[in-house]
Amino acid sequence: MEQTNATASRDQTGDVASAAGHLKSSWEKGKEAVEDVKRSATESWNDLTGTFDGYVKSRPKTVALGALGAGLVLGFLTGTLAGRSRKASS
Repeated sequence: MEQTNATASRDQTGDVASAAGHLKSSWEKGKEAVEDVKRSATESWNDLTGTFDGYVKSRPKTVALGALGAGLVLGFLTGTLAGRSRKASS
């Protein structure tokens, strides 16, 4: 009976070691995948900001007028909604 328990204990130890090795391998693969995603996202962000920067430098007046127009629209909508809110609460 003692021999059976010793064999079972060795088998369990081997299973635990195998599971630990698999877990470590999976962890390393996950870390590599995260690094790949991080690198790809950084490259995409840099491409996007470079493109945007080039657009702004090539068309500064268009960008300024667009920003002004967007600000006016947002200001108008905010004022309208605030006015309606005050009328509704009265």
